[in-house]
Order: sequence, then structure tokens, then C-alpha cells
Amino acid sequence: MPRYTIQESQRGLLYEDGKLIRFLEPGRHNVGGFFSAAEYQLTLLDLASGYADYTPELKRVLPKGTADDVTIGRNEMGILLVDGIPMRSLPAGRYLLWKQWRDVTLERFDFSGYKTDMPQAYWSLLSADVLQAHTVQPYQRRPLYIDGQLVEILEAGRYGIIYKNHHVTYETIDLREQELSIVGQEVMTRDNVSLRINLMLKYKIVDVEKSVHAVQDLHNALYNEFQVTARHFVSALTIDDLLGSRKEASTQMKEELSERAAEWGVEIVQANLKDLVLPGDMKTLLNRVIEAEKEAQANLILRREETAATRSLANTAKMLEKNPMLLRLKEMEQLKELAGHIGQLTIVASSQDLMGKLLASTIESDKHDA
Repeated sequence: MPRYTIQESQRGLLYEDGKLIRFLEPGRHNVGGFFSAAEYQLTLLDLASGYADYTPELKRVLPKGTADDVTIGRNEMGILLVDGIPMRSLPAGRYLLWKQWRDVTLERFDFSGYKTDMPQAYWSLLSADVLQAHTVQPYQRRPLYIDGQLVEILEAGRYGIIYKNHHVTYETIDLREQELSIVGQEVMTRDNVSLRINLMLKYKIVDVEKSVHAVQDLHNALYNEFQVTARHFVSALTIDDLLGSRKEASTQMKEELSERAAEWGVEIVQANLKDLVLPGDMKTLLNRVIEAEKEAQANLILRREETAATRSLANTAKMLEKNPMLLRLKEMEQLKELAGHIGQLTIVASSQDLMGKLLASTIESDKHDA
């Protein structure tokens, strides 16, 4: 005679010859008789799981008040809570929620759409083929496609996207200013000078839907369009015009490129001609031209200064010619300046000359006293 012990957190299902005959409560149970030939089997139910899948046989043997019979619809998902704590998710189906050992409840959520209103705390209980979390940063937008159709462009935030019964695809679009560089492009100017140019493009996406639908690969499209625009612009100018109008070149290329980029939902911020790389012989020739131009400018300035100085001397000479006293003052001024640089003055004269000078000076002094 079989004997079974059922724990407090368990319940038992007793089968006789494969048929469910009894629901066993906690305790010790003797089944059958000493002379019984029947075969018995016991299946234990763990009440800690909170539920059991519904079967008509189980429902038939359950005592009244043991479990609640609940149904989750085809387009619903259920969250099973035990003592208020979410334990697991339940898909569509019929279940029996145990009532005897813990407080077991069920919350149902509509999964017929593509976004759920289920609290984020429950999302981790669902598998990736049912629900996935999508986080969109403030500088991003995310076009969301359900079964091949664009349903929404998700803005900044966190979303629970339903994958159950849907084919979900998406793209992530960066709205920040982006930079594109084109390096070492071989081009030829109007006067047949071959050179290499380096270009830099700054742009940002302003229309998300256009940026994903109007062109297959936005980055490559902008690269090619900027490359063609720059080639057309450079080929229309001589090397001298190009070197002298780089700022105007950037402005004009930006205007031309903006018209095309607007069709793709893009705003052009800058279109710069960064570098002009000349071949070695052309660089040497241009350096010689620049050197000659600078030398000519220096000579011109020198001639102007010399002419101005000569004109000033001529005016001074005319003024001194008309004013002898001014000439004498100018002489004295020069003598004074010269004397300031002389430490000792030596007079060389013969004794006869020196006596004659002294005698003349004495006579002149006497006349002056008389």
C-alpha cells in the first residue's frame, strides 16, 4: 500500500492506472489497499509557482476555493504576481491561480498593437521574441517599421516594442552635426593646371523620413554630390582665380549643394575647400611669381620714400636761400650738434699768426671800451 507525504507548500495529484482520481492536501496519505492490484502515481504541484496550466481533469478534482480559473486572451500578455512581486509572464491561455498559500494575482496587458503600456519593471520578464526595449537618445530619432510599414518615428525616450506576431525593423538617425571629408581629389583648372584638393562638408539631418526614404545611402550620396559640385566649380576657374577666391568658392558650393541635399532632408552647414595641393614645379613657379611681386612692391615703396625725401630737401633749400638768417641759424645748430660730439679742440697756428690774432683782439676790445 503506497504512502505519500505532502509538504505545506505542495499539493498532490494522485493517478490510479493513469487516471487522475484525487487532489491531495498537505499531510501523510495512504492510498489503495493491501490487496489492490492498481498502479498509483503521484504528481506534486509547487504552490510557490503561483499557478498551474488548466486542464479539465485538474479542474474536476480541485476542491472549491483552491484556485481561480483565469484566461489570457490571444492578443494579451499576463504578469503573474506572488505577494505583489512580479514572478513571470504568461502567454495567451487558461490557467489556475493558487489561492491557499500565497496572495497570487494576475495583470493582463493588451499586446494587439506595436507599443505596450506595460510598466517597465515587467519588461525583463518577457522574452526578446515578445517584447524589446528601445531607448532613443535626445539627439536621435528612430523610424519604426512594423511588417514593412513605417508606423512611427520614435523621439527621445524609452519604449516597449511588441515583437509578438510582428516583423519589426528600425533605423537610428543621428540629428547631430556630422562631418564628411574628401581627400586628395585630382582636378584640373580652366587653364589646365592639375592639382589635388581636400574638401570638408558639415551637415545635419532635419527631415528624418526624407533621409531614409529619398536616398538609399545618405552618406555616399552626399559624398558623390559634393565631389561632383567641387569638380565643376574648380574646372570653371583659373588657378589665380581659385587661389584668390577660396571663401567665395565655399559659399557658392554650399548654395549649389544645399538644393540637392534638401531633397534628402539634409541641411548643409559648411562646404569648405580646405586645401589646394599644387604639383612641385607649379609650386616653385608660383613662389617665384610671388617673390617677384613682393620685390616689385618693395622697390615701389622705396622709390616713393626717396622721392618724398628729395622733395623735402628741395623745399628746405628754397627756404634757406630766401632767408640768410635762417641759414646762419641752421649752421649754428649743426655746429652745436657737432661740438657735442667733440671732447677736445686743438687749434694749429704759427706764432706770428697767433700774435696777430691776439693784437687784433686787444685793439678791438679797447675800441669797444672807449
